[in-house]
Amino acid sequence: MPRQLGDLFLHTTGERACYGPRPRNRPFSKISSSKKVAGDKEVLIWNITAGGARLTSSVSTPGAADVQMVMLRERPCLVIVHARGNEILVTCENSPGHFQELQRMTTTFNPVKVTVVEHMDPSGSTTTFLGVADEGDSHEYMGSFMLWRYDVEEDSFSLLQVISMDDVKWVEMTSHLNDLFLVVVSGAFRGDQQGQVLIYRMDWFDGDGTQALGHYGTAVHSGESDRLTALRANPQFYFVQEAAVEDPVEARFYTLPDGELDLYIIKQDGMVVRFSQKGIHRFWKDGELHAPGKVTLDVWSSWVNGRIVQRLNAGGSSCQDIEKKNFPEEPAVVLEALRRGGVDSQGQPPCPANH
Repeated sequence: MPRQLGDLFLHTTGERACYGPRPRNRPFSKISSSKKVAGDKEVLIWNITAGGARLTSSVSTPGAADVQMVMLRERPCLVIVHARGNEILVTCENSPGHFQELQRMTTTFNPVKVTVVEHMDPSGSTTTFLGVADEGDSHEYMGSFMLWRYDVEEDSFSLLQVISMDDVKWVEMTSHLNDLFLVVVSGAFRGDQQGQVLIYRMDWFDGDGTQALGHYGTAVHSGESDRLTALRANPQFYFVQEAAVEDPVEARFYTLPDGELDLYIIKQDGMVVRFSQKGIHRFWKDGELHAPGKVTLDVWSSWVNGRIVQRLNAGGSSCQDIEKKNFPEEPAVVLEALRRGGVDSQGQPPCPANH
């Protein structure tokens, strides 16, 4: 049996970036990493067992801005964004405790965040997509979001799309039903407002690259036709909407146990704004919660007595003095909300998927 993602716990070492510590109140089966790693440090890889955490391996890197995990050919792999330079490293476990480099990819200037997701396209094929946010340099290089697609036969990622955008700070994808959504957070100014949150949706295009198949609704589920198989080669993200939030820092998609897709955005002042998907592709503001001074966010939920209990872990801390070396340890704040949920045929609340 292949090893599951939850078998590994990941942590990075080194100095913290300006946002300070990033506490996590999540189970050990989840992945955790610091916001930024400076200097020549290692990414440490732990195996979580009933007896506790055991260090199994490490990967030498010039620091790590972000680390994510993904299964490729039934192997656990790490996607590491280097803290210095413009490289993204993909390394996979080829034997227990031993990771070997699979591929290196580059962006234009300064990658800061990576997101990876497995998605089933309209033809029924499952594909792994990898996205990277490159913040660029305001003096010379424009920022961008870059998307790669994994080829199982080649065992490598190939570049699929580049979206130019100033000062890209954050990117996240999620696969929800038949849709693949992407949210991008930019720190650039537009008029007197700082920051943007832009939502994209992937679509598959016809032969001349001009017509989005997704607009035909159920027509894209027309079986294994030659036409649909050929069109699968050119998926692209297109812009859906902008979420009206000023000074955004991070944005996270989350699918509730009842199937509802939400988007959470945490602002520089610690305000968490929640958007819910309404209709086909639009997201509408549903409410706000406040975690003063926090700038990072995790979301999860569970069923309790027939209700969905939703929890938001707000952590980290913002700082004004970027030269400050010693950041104070700040506890994470867990916000909780109760939402009414349904019951199954036996009158019991259904078990939330993947939780």
